[in-house]
Amino acid sequence: MLQAIREKAQGWIAWAIVILITIPFALWGIQEYLGAGSDTVVAKVDGQKITEQALTEETRQTRETLRAKLGASYNADLFSEQMLRAQTLDRMINEQLLRSTITDWGMRASDQMVVDAIRAERSFQTDERFDNELYRTVLRNNAMSQAAYEASVRQSLTLQQLQYGVAYSAFVTASQVKRFQQLRDQHRTVSYAVIPVGKMLAGIQPDEQAVKHYYQAHQSQYQLPERVKLDYLLLDVSSLAKSVPADETAVRSWYAGHKDEFVAPEERRVRHILIPIKGGDEGAALAKAQALHAQLVAGADFAALAKSESADPVSAAQGGDLGWISRGMMVEPFEKAAFALAKGGLSEPVKSDFGYHLIQVEDIRGGGQGNFEAMAGKITAAYRKAEAERVFYERSERLTELTYENPDSLEQAAQTLGLTVQHSDWVDRTGGQGELSSPKVLTAAFSDDVLQQGHNSELLELAPEKVMVLRVADHQASRVRDLDEVHDQVVQAVRLTQASEAVRKQGEEAVAALKTGGSLEAMAKDKGWQFHAAAVISRDQQDIPPAVREQAFAMPHPAEQATEISGAELAGGDYALVALTSVVDGKVDDLDDNQRKMVADRMAAVVGRMELDGLVHALRAKADVDITLKDTADKAE
Repeated sequence: MLQAIREKAQGWIAWAIVILITIPFALWGIQEYLGAGSDTVVAKVDGQKITEQALTEETRQTRETLRAKLGASYNADLFSEQMLRAQTLDRMINEQLLRSTITDWGMRASDQMVVDAIRAERSFQTDERFDNELYRTVLRNNAMSQAAYEASVRQSLTLQQLQYGVAYSAFVTASQVKRFQQLRDQHRTVSYAVIPVGKMLAGIQPDEQAVKHYYQAHQSQYQLPERVKLDYLLLDVSSLAKSVPADETAVRSWYAGHKDEFVAPEERRVRHILIPIKGGDEGAALAKAQALHAQLVAGADFAALAKSESADPVSAAQGGDLGWISRGMMVEPFEKAAFALAKGGLSEPVKSDFGYHLIQVEDIRGGGQGNFEAMAGKITAAYRKAEAERVFYERSERLTELTYENPDSLEQAAQTLGLTVQHSDWVDRTGGQGELSSPKVLTAAFSDDVLQQGHNSELLELAPEKVMVLRVADHQASRVRDLDEVHDQVVQAVRLTQASEAVRKQGEEAVAALKTGGSLEAMAKDKGWQFHAAAVISRDQQDIPPAVREQAFAMPHPAEQATEISGAELAGGDYALVALTSVVDGKVDDLDDNQRKMVADRMAAVVGRMELDGLVHALRAKADVDITLKDTADKAE
């Protein structure tokens, strides 16, 4: 067919087709056909564009970095998509400002710096040495030319020069270090009382007007993120292995070619005599063990000696016989000695947590090629897995072909391969459960090809022996939930807000009253508030509410024999009255020269970070920054 088209595509008809194709490219540019021209611009920094595609990719990478760093501690609920996008966009704007500054200042990384950085990248190394062929392969697989990659490395290095040049040039004086140490190790004597919000809540029932007003003012709290429902086909070796038939003939035939893979575990039949260490007298126990060893070497009967001398009551009655043991059954020193002996061998005294042992190996079995009957279960499982792996790779290729040839459905692939189309619940950009939590799944599900074009995804390798193809079955754009959907939640939020406000006012009145005189403890007792007696606290005190600690160290020094009073709002709506009676600065003389240097270095690092932030803030104040993506602009500006 293609050959026929080629032969006939000549003459004036062919030229007409060429002209028709050429005109749109000339007028609108090839990027319109490739999709680049339609990419939404989410921000402009002095005319430089940041696109939706770039922001989405950076946000995805940020989330993956968080997952990798936090591991099991990662909680998607703490990192909403809107928050991450806002933070990522803010960072991208700042980096663009710094890149412009680099150009203005004429900064540049040398060729040698670029070469050194590339050679140091572990992704391009084989056996810890730079592999030029691997370097070329990695770039080729990522559709990037060497020139483009080296330019990105040069830009990154130059950006580091600017950042490090500002951040690492900061310094602090000896007097600043001294004052910092005094403040850091300062201790304060504090007592506090808590006014609970719970008592206020009982009498508050907000009207509908207040509920509507709160809902309208806090709609971001009730926003549903963009989400999808997925249909997917999952193919994995473990599931395939369960369905592999395993008749004995086939298993034996397979085993004949894989005998070397099966080794029967080595077992040893041993006897022992245990001499305990009494009263911590290790020397006496060792001396007795050595004496018994000498008797055994001289020909004494091991079983008889075990019955009379061993402190192990169970085995002693059997002449010290422990039966057959395999590796992992005994404590490490005992096992190491027993498996080092030949058949009939006798050990020197062996110390363990139980005392000293004398060990004799009576027989050895296993350790060679496994017997089919003895290892039938293990051999059958291995056969099933091997067959499943073969089928897995065959079906993976077929799955790729079928879902590509039928891009609008998974049914044909499911029927052909005997798979079941599985259905997910709603999944947003923070991830689903199980396999659906994979970053690969999320990237594919929210990609333009799958989400907007409605195509099947490519084959996704979730693990070395598990793959998936998915498609979007349903899609909901990000939206604010209707008041009817969250009415009860809003009512509770309004109740807590109003109760917290009432408690705060009560607390402020109490602070004002205490400043004119009176005792916090007496007031707390009279009002029925929980009172916490005076205690000396540090800046990292963990057994008091953080807000109380922070307020205590923010309060001015009290006058001699006086008490400073203040208040603090606590998490959950409670309010604390804080009484400060004394302040003791940290001691600087307790630091040696190395410790002083460490403190100075840490302070300089903080100051450097502040100076770099100040530079970025100044650049941003002068720059023309236009954020066009509304939901992100509110948080990024």
